[in-house]
Amino acid sequence: MTSCESSEAAVRNMTMMRLAGLHTFVIDGDSVQPCPGLCRAFGLPTDRPIGREAFRAFFHEDDRAKVTETGDRLIREGGSATLEFRVLASSGWRWVRTTVYAEPQADGRVLLHGLQQDVTELAEAREAALGAERQVRGLMEESRVAARRLKLALGVAQAGAFEIDHDSRRFWCSPEFVLLVGRRMTFDEAAALPWPFFHPDDTTAVLQAFESWKTGAMLHQSLDLRVLREDGQVRWVRLYYELRRDRTGRLKRCIGMLIDIDERKRGELALAEAERAAKAATETKSRFLASMSHEIRTPMNGVVGVLHLLRAEPLSESGRGLLDEALQCGHMLSELINDILDLSKIEAGQLHLAPEPIDPGAALRGVGNLLRPQAEAKGLTLTIDAEFDGWSSVDPVRLRQALFNLMGNAVKFTRAGGVEARMTVRGEGAERRLRFEIEDTGIGIPEIVRPRLFGHFQQADDSATRQFGGTGLGLAITRHLVRLMGGEVGFDSTEGHGSTFWFEIAAPEAARREPTLPPSSHRLEGLSVLVVDDNAANRTIVRKILENLGAVVETAEDGAAGVEAAARLAPSVILMDVQMPGIDGLEATRRIRALPGPASRAPIIALTANVLDHQRQTYLDCGMDGVAGKPIAPATLLAEVLRLGAQPGPAPLARAG
Repeated sequence: MTSCESSEAAVRNMTMMRLAGLHTFVIDGDSVQPCPGLCRAFGLPTDRPIGREAFRAFFHEDDRAKVTETGDRLIREGGSATLEFRVLASSGWRWVRTTVYAEPQADGRVLLHGLQQDVTELAEAREAALGAERQVRGLMEESRVAARRLKLALGVAQAGAFEIDHDSRRFWCSPEFVLLVGRRMTFDEAAALPWPFFHPDDTTAVLQAFESWKTGAMLHQSLDLRVLREDGQVRWVRLYYELRRDRTGRLKRCIGMLIDIDERKRGELALAEAERAAKAATETKSRFLASMSHEIRTPMNGVVGVLHLLRAEPLSESGRGLLDEALQCGHMLSELINDILDLSKIEAGQLHLAPEPIDPGAALRGVGNLLRPQAEAKGLTLTIDAEFDGWSSVDPVRLRQALFNLMGNAVKFTRAGGVEARMTVRGEGAERRLRFEIEDTGIGIPEIVRPRLFGHFQQADDSATRQFGGTGLGLAITRHLVRLMGGEVGFDSTEGHGSTFWFEIAAPEAARREPTLPPSSHRLEGLSVLVVDDNAANRTIVRKILENLGAVVETAEDGAAGVEAAARLAPSVILMDVQMPGIDGLEATRRIRALPGPASRAPIIALTANVLDHQRQTYLDCGMDGVAGKPIAPATLLAEVLRLGAQPGPAPLARAG
């Protein structure tokens, strides 16, 4: 093409562009002179040029670099270019597609002719399409990430997912499902019950659960069961199952998951079995302790009872000393049995408190008086500091037991010096608390054994057991008792220089209770008593004790004879042994309560070595009125008879009717 032809082509192009609505820019150095049409579109003055930088402001900042680079190239090289950009029009930002043609002038100026087309709607539609595409790609990536996470979670949890689609008759399961059950299933196998890999022993439970799900009673549920793999391995799994129905209630889809819980389930079953074994062992131990308690207390009752009877006989001074020593040994043996039974009750959670209004200072002084002869026999001083004279609601038996354990230990483990027992009070009303401190100058406690001192069967060392005796149960029982009474126990000790044991308990303020005085001389003149016991020695001892107190006594050797004697004699009070051959004390009591006449109303006192709380309640439930433990202590037996308000009857036991 010749230069003339090129010029003609350029003229034709420019002519066609002008006819189509050409906008012209005159570039003169750093100034720009738009044509009037463009000035009107941009709101520019038509009477003067503007700077190139000011003109650039009409282009969107994200498009300025592109427009500037293309414009500079056309000014340098000439030619044409087509591009899209955003310009600031009177109606706001608009997308423009323009074709620009550069025409250099002889005087150094450059004419830029541009044919512009508003493509805002097209650009916005394109951008919307690109945004949707990006969103779809994002959702697809999120789905892939979620799928990877789900696969990881299923793998970590050793779980397999499945779906039963009843519309398309399709069964789908994850690879983990196949690994877990050891086989694949068809839709027909999955839709039928039971599934082929369920353990036969779990079939009934599975069918019941699935039936409730199918009927709509349960739309989703879980169930622990066993799967029997084709390799013969049995594993525990947890089945999660959810049903989807349409509006008519027709079953559409079942989705669920199997989770491998074999290790955890077997651990739970082993723990449950261990708990059952431990419970059975505890029950066996309780039965053993109850049996041994009865078997030991029965001959002890004979020994201690005879010793009590001997006190009323004329004896030499030396003989009376031996008798007192024998009685003390009997009491020590009784305390040992009581400690073992208390420990058993504590472990079984059957040790309960019976708070009542007491004078705690009097309780402390009373325990001190009991131990004073033992302390004086060793040349020790025993000081009691309990000046407080208020009354508190405390279990008197358990408080005295805790004090006796600590003060008894202090006396036992002190060779020289003395023991001081103190009581202090803080707080008032329901918030009152008592603190007891037992300080001694004894052997002290080695550092190494202090952490385990309050454990069962623990003493400072084995030599202490050999030298001082004891089972090591006293401190353990004391700690349990103090905690039951809402407190805590502790100690301070210096080896070789003594110890101070202390405990604090809750002791709400209580009203002073005036003591009730028993009948004069504590005697039972004219009281008719029936003693029912299968042990001849026990019958003899109880009879002698009661007769020495003035009662008229008859005996029966078993339960059946006791019922017959009660019906015949109508006694004022009945002492009933519990464990007897044939008809035991409980059944004999029921039969006596069913008798006609006054015999059925006689107070019945259980005479037994089995004195745990739940056993006492059993006696009361069958119709007994009180309990007197064996070995029999005359004062305790007398107190129980008087407590029940038995009134003396005719001197001889009269026949009923």
